[in-house]
Amino acid sequence: SLSTVPAPIYLGMAKEQTLNQRYFQHKSNFHSSSERDSFGYRIRSLGLRWDDLIYGCHPIADAKPPVRALETLLHALIKPPYSNG
Repeated sequence: SLSTVPAPIYLGMAKEQTLNQRYFQHKSNFHSSSERDSFGYRIRSLGLRWDDLIYGCHPIADAKPPVRALETLLHALIKPPYSNG
C-alpha cells in the first residue's frame, strides 16, 4: 500500500499490551507526564495538541524477522524524530 502522508514522527510497537492501552498511555503522558522521555511529553513540549496527531497502526503477526528487529530496522530507515529507537 502507498501512504500519502509524510513519514511518521513516532514509531512504536505494542507487544505486551494492547494497541488501545498503548494509545491511552501516550495520551495520558501527553496530558500529565513530566517524564521528558515520554512521547506524550515531547509532543506537548512542541506546542502541539493531541488532536493534531494522526494515529495509525499495522498488525504484524508471526513476523520474520521478529517484531523487535523490524522496529529497529524501521527506526533506522525512517528516523522518526520523536521516537527513542
